[in-house]
Amino acid sequence: EVAGLVNDKQIAGCADVDGFGVQGHYDFSNGGIGGGFFGFSNCDDQLKQYKEKPVTPHTGGFVSSARDVTGATQLTAADTRGGGTVRLPGGTDGQEMLISSSSGVPVVQIYAPDGQIYTTPAAPGQISTAGGEFISAIAPDGHSVIVFFRHPKGGLYNIQPTAGSAPISSVAAAQDVPPARITVKVRHAHGRRWSLRYAIKNYVAGTQVQFVERGRDSVHVLATVRRASGTITFTPEDAVGRTRAIFAYLQTSAGAPLRTMTVGRYVAPPAQRPGRIRHAHFSRGASTAVLSWTAAPGARQYRILIRGTDGRVVSGFTTRRRLLLTGVDPTFGFSATVTPIGGPNMLPGPTTRTTLAPASTGLVELLRCARSRCTPQLVTGNLVLSAREIHATLTRGGRTVATGIASNGKASQAALTVRRGLPAGRYGLTLTAGRRSTHRTISIR
Repeated sequence: EVAGLVNDKQIAGCADVDGFGVQGHYDFSNGGIGGGFFGFSNCDDQLKQYKEKPVTPHTGGFVSSARDVTGATQLTAADTRGGGTVRLPGGTDGQEMLISSSSGVPVVQIYAPDGQIYTTPAAPGQISTAGGEFISAIAPDGHSVIVFFRHPKGGLYNIQPTAGSAPISSVAAAQDVPPARITVKVRHAHGRRWSLRYAIKNYVAGTQVQFVERGRDSVHVLATVRRASGTITFTPEDAVGRTRAIFAYLQTSAGAPLRTMTVGRYVAPPAQRPGRIRHAHFSRGASTAVLSWTAAPGARQYRILIRGTDGRVVSGFTTRRRLLLTGVDPTFGFSATVTPIGGPNMLPGPTTRTTLAPASTGLVELLRCARSRCTPQLVTGNLVLSAREIHATLTRGGRTVATGIASNGKASQAALTVRRGLPAGRYGLTLTAGRRSTHRTISIR
């Protein structure tokens, strides 16, 4: 099985060879070549790590050529021309060695502590294997040979160049470990702060893990950790979608992604929104109307929508708390909604509604009077009747003979109070509302 992946930064590949996984990559930016073997997974599983960003998924990372994984002195350029020994620990899933030369391809024989002898390939493109416990190949750079031991025995490994081999300049080792397993527990801490407790099984020293929360409309990096366990605190991203998934991005020490895992979920607190407007109302002028409202906690602006019985629609946003309407006839009515907008994401708060009833029906009420008794009669006129009070005055010959007042504008009428009987004849009736008035002549029979 062979698989590969190419993007604008790297070429990456993976192959299943005799039960071993083989990986490699070439970096366009610096010409770097990396790769290695793995012995605990199949090719498809390993290639999944490349699907994020193709980089080498070498979990252990090579230790310094001056030290092996146990801290013992390792081979150097001076003492490895004729070979030398390396101590590898026992009880591991696998150990990988990178044997390099500065002048060609090193071809070596490795003598294991149990007496087994392993030989690396002599030419590029060749792979050497032995019993499912050893595999070796020449690295693409042409100056290194990669060796992998599955479940090696601990002890000294003697490395000897074969006849005609290029001299060894360095030897480095890396431990093969199973894929990391990460568990997390997310809890509310205090206020808007939350905590994430994590544990990483099979953590490789020197690597790092970046935790990210993702919601329907949010992506938020929580923290990058470099320890096998610990607790981080964070403030959830302010967003409408409350259900969040926690992703863990496994990275090399340089920050190159190796693998992405979904490790947990939690429900974030509701998104921050402004509070409620406590009061909104209209006030009417002679030919204007003013909409005003109280401030809403946390509001940064207000969304306004006004509809009038005259067909007008006014909508928009404002940071003020007052809106003036002009060209308003008292027969017009209005309805309005005011919505506060605020929070980090400028989300809407509760909507407040208010109305303004027409100040007049547009009808003039006349009185038909007979024998000192007057009855109302509605006729079409031009008097604007106040919603608060209406004044009526009955005159004859320049003298006021009766007055009336109505303080309930809902009825839109004024009842005259006549103190004495009125003789038949023509009278003047004046109806007044605010600054406007109208005069009619009526007859009393």
